[in-house]
Amino acid sequence: MKISNEIKVAVLVIVAALLLYYGYNFIKGSNVFSSENTYYIKYDNVNGLIPGNQVMLNGLKVGMVQDCEFIQDGSNQILVSINVNGDIKIPKAVVAKIEAADLLGDMEINLDYSQVTASDFQNNLAQSGEELNGTLVLSMMESMSSEVAPITDKVNSLMGSADSLVQVLNQIIAGGQIENILQTTDQMTKVLHKTSTSVNNLMASQSKSLKGIIGNTERLTQSLTTSTQQLDGILQNATTFSSDLTDFSGELKKSDIGGMSSKLEATIDNANQSLSNLNATLAQVNNGDGTVTQLLKDRKLYDNMEKTLYDLDQLFLDLKENPKRYVSFSLIERKDKSKKKDKKEKKEKN
Repeated sequence: MKISNEIKVAVLVIVAALLLYYGYNFIKGSNVFSSENTYYIKYDNVNGLIPGNQVMLNGLKVGMVQDCEFIQDGSNQILVSINVNGDIKIPKAVVAKIEAADLLGDMEINLDYSQVTASDFQNNLAQSGEELNGTLVLSMMESMSSEVAPITDKVNSLMGSADSLVQVLNQIIAGGQIENILQTTDQMTKVLHKTSTSVNNLMASQSKSLKGIIGNTERLTQSLTTSTQQLDGILQNATTFSSDLTDFSGELKKSDIGGMSSKLEATIDNANQSLSNLNATLAQVNNGDGTVTQLLKDRKLYDNMEKTLYDLDQLFLDLKENPKRYVSFSLIERKDKSKKKDKKEKKEKN
């Protein structure tokens, strides 16, 4: 059987088309012989991400960027579609981060599983065609540029201020103000030199007076020290006196004040009773009743009592001078002998 040329050409065209398709996908990094899932992410800025960039998971390539399309709905966002190996399970909590792949400026998408839990792999998986969360991570150079930009602005402002300062200095120099300032400073220096010389001369001339003042000050200090010691003694005595008063007040508080007051009231009552009795007795004497009144008012009775007392006095004097008249001799002699015997024994003992 002879195959016609048309059939041969058709077969060659089909084979070439297939080779072109698979070759193109192979060059882009797509695995045409395995199943893939497609996911979509919205970004405010993709920072140079283009189709064909890698999709990485912990340093392992799991897919590639399929397309980047600007969303014309007023949000000014970019919709990125990625193809990921169908064997990779992607939970909805995964964050697709755009990061720098190298220092040359190539970008890639890194799937961040840090917020994913074990239950997400069972109940919260993203299906093909669903949307994932995405964010942009600045590269080191971009971060440094963003941090350096404010510093650059401040440096530029500082340089402008420095230029203004230089201009002001130039104006001052041109106007001769610096020369005036230098002349004024020179004059002030001369005045200060004269003043210091005058002070030195004054100190030299008044050195004796200063020594006397210093000596008087020292003596005054010693006197104050002595007075301070005396005041310390006085204050110590005052402190001791106050502590004694405190102890005394404490003892008064501890004593039975109620019992003392009751005893004092009883004593006052007894004194009042005695005074009332004395008043009654004096009233009876003044009225002329009883023996006391007769003793006070009867002159004859008074004379007899005075005579009796005189006789008793004479009797006692005679008894002292002549005791033998009134006491037996034997009793007196015994007493004298006993006294002599006692005196003798005392002498022997001594």
